Amino acid sequence: MAKIPVQTKLLLEDVPEEHRDWMSKFIIPVNQFQSAAVAALTSDLSLSENLRCQIKEITFVNNAASFPLKFAYALKSRPLMVLKANVVDISSAPAALTSAIDIPDWELSQNIEIQINTITGLTADHKYRLTVVVF
Repeated sequence: MAKIPVQTKLLLEDVPEEHRDWMSKFIIPVNQFQSAAVAALTSDLSLSENLRCQIKEITFVNNAASFPLKFAYALKSRPLMVLKANVVDISSAPAALTSAIDIPDWELSQNIEIQINTITGLTADHKYRLTVVVF
């Protein structure tokens, strides 16, 4: 990502005298926008506040009886992807995650629920806490 420019404000004094009258009407809103943009980009951006997405945490046991995993979809537009953000084995005897974990099969059901049909890379019959981000 590019760095924020050092100069974050346009100065009316830098404009020739004969153009200051009309340029002042232009510079003020540009400076207001630039100040807001710089403030946003230099502070903590977050998925939930800065992107249209839904973050959902699901606890389940990895067996056939638990699937499909379903949760309500709260956004206005049709989801494009379900991303695995985090997976934690919370079983009484947790196993190390040794292979890639993926969500290759999900769909949007007719009653506006995300339905996760398959998660690969997990140990059978272990309890997991899965965090997904839906865009």
